[in-house]
Amino acid sequence: MQALPQSPASSDGIGRVRVSLATGGFSLETIVEVPRGDVAEHEVVPALGLIADSIVSAASRGLDVSCRPGCGACCRQLVPVSLPELRHITAVWAARGDADEIAARRDHAQRRLRDNGLAGAVSGMTALDAREMASLARRYMDLGIACPFLVDERCTIHDQRPLSCREYAVTTPPEECARPGRRLVRRVPLPFSLSGVVRRNASEPGWRSLICPPSHIDEELRSRAATWLRRLLGAA
Repeated sequence: MQALPQSPASSDGIGRVRVSLATGGFSLETIVEVPRGDVAEHEVVPALGLIADSIVSAASRGLDVSCRPGCGACCRQLVPVSLPELRHITAVWAARGDADEIAARRDHAQRRLRDNGLAGAVSGMTALDAREMASLARRYMDLGIACPFLVDERCTIHDQRPLSCREYAVTTPPEECARPGRRLVRRVPLPFSLSGVVRRNASEPGWRSLICPPSHIDEELRSRAATWLRRLLGAA
């Protein structure tokens, strides 16, 4: 896979980066907007979201994707995110008018995890291997804990949702997503997992939980957005 960002001239503090991805028989070229100047790693996450959307759109061409607004079954699954994503979503959350309500829903979710003996595993996801993650995901789903950003079965941060959420597109009936253990869910086959690539290449690799906020948001290390994208997409 290659990523070849270039930054054409722009104005109003917004730059545009051309990204080329190629892996196996799949290729994609797109242009995304990024902040100009030196930025923190988490500030390029919106651009990564647009890249993920382009990958899913290309992979699902010709398929009948059943995901629709108001279907929140997958919003009760364990949502693994990279640290830059978690920092970005936490910053978005802090700026919202309903931040206190979101915090209350997050605190409720964390209490459910503590009461059921899963708090340690969820907060320590970075140390888990694939088998342990799969087991944790099943146990988490059994609790039916809704994402703190889910209101009336709709995602309230849909345009800023995690990469793993963007990649979860299915062609089976929505109700099957509430019973993932039955193995009846058919997901859109993707050429690769962008969320996994970003998780491996982040400055602090590993999975985190969406409901466990980071200890801090601002990173000391800053660089050009194109440089961050090269690194996160595996083309440094």
